[in-house]
Amino acid sequence: MDELLLQQGKDLHELRKQTKRVRYLMTIFGDLYSPTYQAYLADMKELQEILGHLQDSYVMGEFLSEALNKDFAKVAPELAQQLRETRYQNWLRWQGLQRRYLSPPIRQVFRSEILNGYQAQR
Repeated sequence: MDELLLQQGKDLHELRKQTKRVRYLMTIFGDLYSPTYQAYLADMKELQEILGHLQDSYVMGEFLSEALNKDFAKVAPELAQQLRETRYQNWLRWQGLQRRYLSPPIRQVFRSEILNGYQAQR
């Protein structure tokens, strides 16, 4: 999991930035939509937070290694382990949301919810 996150770190960071944009746009129009839409908005907030925690964990590790001028995991193995555990827990949360939004039925309902709310306001 750590290797995969290291390889895809830049993509996950870009996904986080895009999720932030989507979330803020959804928030602007949130009052026009149903509670189902609000649930999707809550998912976008959670996704943004999860991806932020993953990114922050790696940035902290890199910063500490640079500041100490050595692999911080050798200097502070307990902290390194705690960061790994936090990454793993966030990875599991990310996987759940990813599976949900890769599901064609969920994607269709999400799309319909956005279109129905928009059309109801016209």
